[in-house]
Amino acid sequence: MLDISYYEKTDEIIAQYTCEEKSLIPIIQGIQEEYRYLPPELLTYVAEKLGISEAKAYSVASFYENFSFEAKGKYVIKVCDGTACHVRKSIPILEGLYKELDTKGLRPDVHMHAAPAASLQSHWNDRRARNNMEGTAWDFVILQDQSATPVRAPERTMEFGEKWCSLVRAAKGTPILMLTWGKRGASGTPDPQEQKALLETYLKLARREKAALAPVGIAWENCLKRHPGIQLYQPDGRHPTEEGSFLTACVIYFTLFGKSPLGLPGRLPLKGTRLSNLPADRARILQTVARDTCRQAVLFRHCRNPSRNCRIAGRCIVSA
Repeated sequence: MLDISYYEKTDEIIAQYTCEEKSLIPIIQGIQEEYRYLPPELLTYVAEKLGISEAKAYSVASFYENFSFEAKGKYVIKVCDGTACHVRKSIPILEGLYKELDTKGLRPDVHMHAAPAASLQSHWNDRRARNNMEGTAWDFVILQDQSATPVRAPERTMEFGEKWCSLVRAAKGTPILMLTWGKRGASGTPDPQEQKALLETYLKLARREKAALAPVGIAWENCLKRHPGIQLYQPDGRHPTEEGSFLTACVIYFTLFGKSPLGLPGRLPLKGTRLSNLPADRARILQTVARDTCRQAVLFRHCRNPSRNCRIAGRCIVSA
């Protein structure tokens, strides 16, 4: 049974709207924002106040996946688990989060919204993605544009990146921009011109929006220069191998937790499915590259007076 204070707070939320059916969604959004979930008792209470059936209220609340009838923890981390992200091996990120948080008795609530070749613009225009954000409090939201857009149309990445960052902050979250890797160049590393354009666009957006930056593409560049024998690219020269996905996951892990990924397992199962099966020595190489890249990124991301000692991949990230 809920404490009387829950009903008093709900009355305050209801008082902001008219007592009619059309007010149901904004009212229950307000309740969920307050308590981080929608207590079933309060949904029944709201239905009575609005003069609608309990069944009607439940049908509306259960239709939208952003409403939760179960209490959530203080911190919510969501990771895309859609088809496109699964292909890009997003699950190792999820399992890394599980391992880290399980040691502290925590279990993150993780969600991913993705579609093949989707951009920040197409996600913005598709109300489903925005509905997942609205009415729910978030801790971190990782944003990634379609791989070619920051290169060919950086103005679109800036325009819709700003919109998404604003929406994330309205949901009480921290936006994290995932700086991706360029297509494989002639030397086997990310194409220099494409990687430079990606870097410039994402860094400009991160500074303008004061967003965190996950330097995945720079880690790829560093790794392939230091360890050219490691295959991060699949034969198509775009998508990641198991090693590429593992390195990406390590960079995101450091970005989220501010901790070195060294020591995390290279073999990650999920419900009987093998996510990664890297030997310990190979995993350690990738973890070390991720750690070193992210440590440098922390130092130079807000630098306004770059020096020769403030460099990643052999160049200053500010003046590149």
